Parts: sequence; structure tokens; C-alpha cells
Amino acid sequence: MIIKKFIATSVIALMMSVMLVPATKAYATSGSVNGSDSVPKTGTVTEETEDLSGLSGVDPASMTREELIEHTKAALDSSSPVEGGYELEEKDDCIIITMWYDGMDDMLKIVETDPTYKELWSHMDDSMCEACDQYYQAYKLHDMDVYLYLVNELDHDKLILASRNGELIYDCVNEIDKRIDYNR
Repeated sequence: MIIKKFIATSVIALMMSVMLVPATKAYATSGSVNGSDSVPKTGTVTEETEDLSGLSGVDPASMTREELIEHTKAALDSSSPVEGGYELEEKDDCIIITMWYDGMDDMLKIVETDPTYKELWSHMDDSMCEACDQYYQAYKLHDMDVYLYLVNELDHDKLILASRNGELIYDCVNEIDKRIDYNR
């Protein structure tokens, strides 16, 4: 039973990572390791970031608000898993992206009753905030905030996680609730 729970939780975390994690960093070094496994030759370390937000190769500063919203919708459409969905709501001063995944209700029950899954939950918090911040970096050029919500797939009125401009403002597991500060 524990193995099944772990696998189910890992699959949901993987699905969220595919949709939420905005960038993957890869580190590379020039040089080589000849004759020793422990001492590489001196080289330079470079950092490359892959943009998975759907804005890759596009300069948000050159886009209109409407173009940016269309690119966001296209990115969400292409990365949304079959086992979930999203809604994007446009307001004058913000966008609100609400997402859900099949199995989140079951996963919440596991996380709330088994503390060994708290670390995995923290990874999901971090991934969601990173994704929200990635979108915010583009939308702030149009004086817009970004709200990213994860809701229960069985009841979309039940909020699970929320981020505003990359800051965690709600987490039902860790009992964080800063929503009153932002009134959305």
C-alpha cells in the first residue's frame, strides 16, 4: 500500500513539474578529466536556462498584452496533461491561472496523514511559485499581476495552493493563508 501511495504521489508531482516548472538549468564545464576521476582540469562553468513557459524565443517586451495572453494560453494548452486542466481568467490588472490534476484529492489525504510526503509537497510549492514568477516577469511589463491557483479536481472551489507573482500566498497543507492581503 505504501508503495502504491508513493508511486501515485510521484506521478502527480511529475505531472505538476512538467506543467509548472518554468525553467530547467543545466550546468556545463569546458575542459576534460584525463587520468583522474577526482580532479578535473580547470575550465569555465556556464549556466543555460531552458524556458518552458511557452515564451521561448519571444521577447515579452515587444508583445502586446493580448499577444502575451495568447502565448500563455498556447503554452498551457501544449503542456496540460490529459489528467487535468486549467482555466485562464483575464482581468484589467492581472491574469488568474487555475489548474487541477486528477488524483490531487487522494494525494492531499496522503500528505496530510503521512509526514514523509511533506518534502514532496514542498517541491510542489516551490515549483508553483517558480512558474508563477516566470509568468510574472513577462506580465509585469504590462503592469499585471499573476495569480496561479491549484484547486481540487473534485471541487474547483477548494483551493489547495496559490501563488501571486511568485510568492506563496496559500497552502492548505501547511496552513498558510495570505489571501486577505491580496484580495483576489
